[in-house]
Amino acid sequence: MAKHLFFVFSDAVDGEDAAYHDWYERHIDDILALPGFTAAQRFARHDLEGRPADHGHLVLYELDGEPAEVLAGLRTAVAEGKLERPDPGCVAPGLRSFVYTPIGERQLGRDG
Repeated sequence: MAKHLFFVFSDAVDGEDAAYHDWYERHIDDILALPGFTAAQRFARHDLEGRPADHGHLVLYELDGEPAEVLAGLRTAVAEGKLERPDPGCVAPGLRSFVYTPIGERQLGRDG
């Protein structure tokens, strides 16, 4: 079955970077305990001149299974109180998420 990628873009509340990072580390552990979430990695934006980004942080989750079913399980866990929502004290409003599915084989460069 093809792996799907779930991108979650977010930002810390101003002045709450440490709390944001602490919360996200716990949150990722909780998410990875859910069926269909097989891996996660956090990223910080690398600013390039003339190329602004909307968000400062990204979590990239790998999904195994039908994305709609995997994300339905996430919503159920939140509704049942088994998974906490983003903490508004440290996670800024405007979080965005998207699922992408590979449409071609992974290719490596000569140094890859």
